[in-house]
Parts: sequence; structure tokens; C-alpha cells
Amino acid sequence: MAEMAAAAWAFIKAAFVAVGSGTATAGQVATVVAVNVAGSVALSAATSVLMKPDVGGRAPGEWLADPNAGIPFAIGDRIGVAGNIVYKNTFGKDNEYKGIVTVLSGAGPISAYLGFTADREPVAFAGEAATGRYGGEMWMQRRLGEQPDTALTSPAAITYQTLPDWGPNHRLSGKAAFMWTLRMDSKFSVYPQGEPAPITVLRGIKGYDHRYDSTMPGGSGPCRLNDRSTYRTITNPAIADLNWCLGLRENGKVVGGLGVSPAGIDWSAYTRAANVADANAWTLAAYPRSDESKSEVRAGMLQAAGAVISRRAGLVSCVTRGAPKSPVMTISAADTAGPIELDTAANVLNRYNTMTPRYLSEAHEWMLTPAAPVSSSVYVEEDRGRVRSDQRDYPYVSFAKQAAELCALDIAHSREGIAGRWPLKAYCRELEPGDVFTVDEPGLLLDGMDMLALDRDYDPETDTVYVVFVSETPGKVAWALGQQANPSPTPALSARHDLNAPDPDAWDVVIVPPSPEGVSTPGAEVVIDIDNVRAEDLVVEIGPSAAGPWRVVKTVTIIDGQLRIPVNELSPGEVFWVALSYRSTDDGPSPKTIKGPFTAGDLVSNDTTHLNGEPVQDILDQLTDTATLADQNRQAVEALEEVYGDTASAAASAAAAAFERVAAEAAAALSANKAEDSAAAAVAAGTAAGEALGSASASAASASVASTKADEAALSASASTAAKTAAETARGQAQTAASNAASSRDDAAGSAASASASALQAANSKDA
Repeated sequence: MAEMAAAAWAFIKAAFVAVGSGTATAGQVATVVAVNVAGSVALSAATSVLMKPDVGGRAPGEWLADPNAGIPFAIGDRIGVAGNIVYKNTFGKDNEYKGIVTVLSGAGPISAYLGFTADREPVAFAGEAATGRYGGEMWMQRRLGEQPDTALTSPAAITYQTLPDWGPNHRLSGKAAFMWTLRMDSKFSVYPQGEPAPITVLRGIKGYDHRYDSTMPGGSGPCRLNDRSTYRTITNPAIADLNWCLGLRENGKVVGGLGVSPAGIDWSAYTRAANVADANAWTLAAYPRSDESKSEVRAGMLQAAGAVISRRAGLVSCVTRGAPKSPVMTISAADTAGPIELDTAANVLNRYNTMTPRYLSEAHEWMLTPAAPVSSSVYVEEDRGRVRSDQRDYPYVSFAKQAAELCALDIAHSREGIAGRWPLKAYCRELEPGDVFTVDEPGLLLDGMDMLALDRDYDPETDTVYVVFVSETPGKVAWALGQQANPSPTPALSARHDLNAPDPDAWDVVIVPPSPEGVSTPGAEVVIDIDNVRAEDLVVEIGPSAAGPWRVVKTVTIIDGQLRIPVNELSPGEVFWVALSYRSTDDGPSPKTIKGPFTAGDLVSNDTTHLNGEPVQDILDQLTDTATLADQNRQAVEALEEVYGDTASAAASAAAAAFERVAAEAAAALSANKAEDSAAAAVAAGTAAGEALGSASASAASASVASTKADEAALSASASTAAKTAAETARGQAQTAASNAASSRDDAAGSAASASASALQAANSKDA
């Protein structure tokens, strides 16, 4: 029960917080108030359900000689009783005869005498005289207890001798009784131990059964309340309680029971209880006395019927629990008229998984006798393997099977620890004791549970209906009657989350691509607008499917506004789902909100539309513009060559060699989809050409100018031509270009050296 108590307290604590903040639901407000008063009506209701009837310590087979004893009442189709001695005396020569007058039952007549035993030995009678070994030694005269009846008389076989101080005026009208006469010889050969213990087996008193009264709603038959001659033998335990409530009468006066008027009886409730008892073949063998507690006698009779005491609108009533029931209505906060008194857990001392029933056994002289223990492995397992046992008496049950079935029900009832008192609005008056209703209020701990109404009161001043209830678990009756192998699990309260799950529209998942260099870990980012002011933390979980399994990747302390939570614990191309939930200290975790599927990015970027963050098309456009400028520079170089001849040609040759070399390298680079390497190669070509032309300029100033212009032209032309050539040349030409580049590189070195020598010679000639 610890789990149930924890769940209940979690909700109660949340309810207090909600009331304080002004955000409480109707269920929470009700719970807060209920905490202050729970345990009064709720606990008494649960106690009445599990009541152990205390009908005295006297067994029916105990032969009494008590002038102060109450009137016994034999009820049932078959019951063995000893009775109460009301008169005893000896008579005859040498007092050889002993006469004993014993009352067996009041409120007669009984239906029949079925048998008799003396010291557990059956005795048969031919008229008044015993047969067999007691022949000539034992006589018995009996009365059924008619109203009125005649007096018992001494045996006719004993002539001229009668029981003294007993005559025709000693009538026992309304009392089933016998006069037992024993002959005691001087040697005590027949009764060596004195008077043998008598047991009379009889069919009990008759009573009123409204189900067989055509004048009653739903009734059919000649049975009438005010006509004792139409009464039927009482065998149904619910009908026995009905007659006890109406009062057992002699000569028109109540001598046993309550004496309630017919207008004070809830007839429909007794109809239901009696029909259930008949359907389950539950009978009774009761022997209550007029001096016993009337409510305890009622409890014992209804116990045999699988029912409990109740009342409805001031009427004497009962509630049967011996049959499965379907809900007749649903109850929600909208139907609630005030605070709910609630007890959420059965006392561990009264929660059993094993019971030993004791019943009235004919084989054991109508003594309470233990039957085989009744248990359930389901209940034992719920109690962590510990056997919680009890002994339960069924003093008005005479069959072991019936006792075991009722015992199984009591075990299940003992585990129905959720009870309370619920104020409802006036239109719920149609809910009667014995009806089942379903709780439909997500904000309440009882949401989704079935409850049995045990009692119902109406307060006209406040126009409020008060219903005392207890949880009702489906399947327990079928288990008790042997119709299914195991009972349903014990009802338990599940934690009701006051924290709502994150709204699906308040958050989303953004896939984060790797960096342009393609070296960052693939990831995602959860973006959420916090929509619960009670939440303290946000828990981010990922899993391979919508069903999990989940692993927590982030727990973030909530800050008002929008949160962006990175999720980096992903593998390239991983398919994943994201679950978000709130958490608070008081309320625990909220339910999850789940989204997916999502796919993590790759480790290497697949973007071929950009180079170093700049669009490739822009680079190509720039190269096209440079080609035009290169043409103009070539024309300038040609003009210089006409003026300076071989010196300029040498420089130009060096530059051209450099151009060819770097062009090949650029082509190879571009063919491998590395445009940035081509650009670097173009720059390297310009540098090499510049060095070559610089050497040539040392020969002469004009040669230097020519070389510089040639260098610029070569650079532009080289970059333009190389880039365009690389972009337009197929991958298959890359190898040839690379080979040419190697050769050109060597030629360029030689040309550059020649250019330097020629320039030096030209300078020397000019000086000369």
C-alpha cells in the first residue's frame, strides 16, 4: 500500500500548491478539504463492509438450562439445535422417570422435525416412544409452535404417572418445543453418564417473502404479510434479514428482531439481495436469540447472503456484493457539490491475502468448524510474498463451499481500501445504495475507477446528496465463485500529473548541418516556448522509435521565454525521435510529448554550390571578366616585343612557360573539384612570371617595364585561361596536363635563366 499512499500524497501536495496559486481544479479543491476530514464516514463505511458479525459464543448444539436466556429462533432449511431447558423434574416410583421440557425455537411454527440424536447417536421414534436400544427407556412429545398451540403432556405409555406441576395450561404457543422423558434404572445401565446430549435437526420457522406476494411490485404468489398461514420456510439469508427487520412475532407481539413497519423497508434492495443469494445457491442455518445484538444478527444474516447493512432515505436496506455490477452513471467534478472525504488505502492490518473460514458443520454437531484456507497467489505476490492471514467466522452458513466463496469475497473486499463520502448535486438522487458509478475526472485520483454506493443521504437544506462509497474491482466475484482462476489486481491509485506535457505546437526540432569544413559532429536543436509556469526543469530524451527506449540527453533548468537546447549525442545519418517532459519538485515528471522521426546530418558537407563561403558562380563570373583584360595585356606585350626584340621575347617565353606550368597544375586541381587549389596555382604562376620578368628588367629599364607588363598580362591571361580551361576540360585530360606541366616547369627554369643572361648582355652592349 506504500505505492498507493505515495501516489495519493503526491496529488494531495500538488492540490495544496494549486489552491494556493489559484490554479486548482475542482478535484484538487475537493481533495484539499477532504484531507482535513477524511477517515470519519469513509473509514466507518469500509469497516461496515468488512464487519465480523458477533452473534454470541453459544453454539446451536449447546443445551442450556438458563432461565434468563433469550428466545432462540431456528432459521433455515436444515439446522440442528439443542434448545433451552424451561422445566425439568422427576416422577414415578423411586423417581425413575425424568421429564425435561426444552424450547427449540420461538416465532413458530417451524416447518418440520427432521431428526434427533442423543450423544451423537441417531434415535428413531414410533409415535412418542423411541425404538432400538432406547426402546422402553425414552419417550418424546413435540410441538411445532403453532399460534396458538396445545400443552405438552407426559407419555401415554407411562400410566398413572405424569410430570408434576405441568398441565394443560402450560401451553407454549409459538414455541417449537419437546418434552423428553427418560427412564433411569438404579444401575444407570442405559444412561451411564447421565442425560445424553440431545440434538434436534429441524426445518426452521416460516416467514414472509415479498417476492411471492402478487400484491407487491414484481411479486407473484399467495404469500401475504398479515397472513401467517401463507408464510414460507425461510431459507434465503436476505429474506431472513427482512423478517428479522419486520420483527419475529408471537400472538401479534414482536419477540425477536426490530419490528420495523413495512413502510420503512427498502423492498427493492431486498429483492436484489435475495435473488443474488438464490443465484449463487447461498442459504443459511441461523440460530439467533432475542437477547443478542440485533444489528449483529442482521450482519450475520446478510453476511451469508454476500451483502452488507445499508439504509436509503431513512429506509432499512442492504447492499449485495455477491454479483458483478455495471456502472449506472459517471461522476465528475461537475456533479460534485462540496469537499470529498477520501481514504486512499486499506489498513495493512486488515488487508488479507489468505483466510480460513469457519462454518456451522453438521458433521461436527453443528459447531463452528474450520474449512480449508482460501488464498490467492496474486494477492500474496502483491504483498511481496508475505502471507497475511485471518480466520473468519460464518456462523449462519452450514456448507463449506458457501463459506469458502464468501471468504474469497471477504479477502477481495479487505483489499478495497479506497472509500469515502461524496457530496453530489441533487440530480444524482437516482444513485441508490448498491449501484456502481464510474469516476470521470482527470484531475482526481479516483479517475477511471468504479465505486460501489453503500449508503445515500439527502440534505434538503443544501439540496445535496451524500453518497458513501467504496471501490469495486471487476472480476473478484467470478474468482470467488470459482468462475476464473485468479482475481483482478488490487485497485491502486496512480499518480495524476498536475504538470501538463509540453504542448506539441510549442516546440520543434531543427537539424544542425556540419561546418563548411565538414568536421563538426552532426546534431539537432530543440526550440521550445515554455508553456507551463509550474515546471522547473525540461527533460530532453531521444530514442530510436516513438515507443523508445528513451535516454536522457539534456535536463535544463527552465527560464521563462524561449529555450534552444542543442542535442549533439547523435551519429551521422541516425534516425531518432525526441521526447520532452516537464518536471517539478512537488509534482514529479509530466507525461511526455513525442515528435519524430528526424535524421541526423552527415559528417562531411555535401554542399558544392559554395567555395569558402562564396558562391562558385560569382567566382566564375570574375574569371570571365579577367579574360577580357588578359587579351588587352597580350596586345601590349606584343608591342613591346616589336620594340625590344629578343630580350622581351625571352622574358615573355619565361612567362609563357610559367603560365603553361601553372595552368596544368590548375587544370589538375580543378579536375579534382578543388577550385581553391586552381586559384592558388594561378597566383603561383603570377609570382613565377614576375620573378622572370624582374630578372629581365635588370637588363634595361624599358625591358623592365616590358617585363612587368608581360608579368601582369601573363598573370591575368594565365588565371583566366587556366580557370576557363580547367572548368571546360574533361577529367580525362588532367593526366596529360600534369605531364606537360612537369616538362614546362623545367623549360621555364631554363628560359628564365636565359632571359636573365640576355638581359645582362643587352645592358652591357648598351653601356658600351
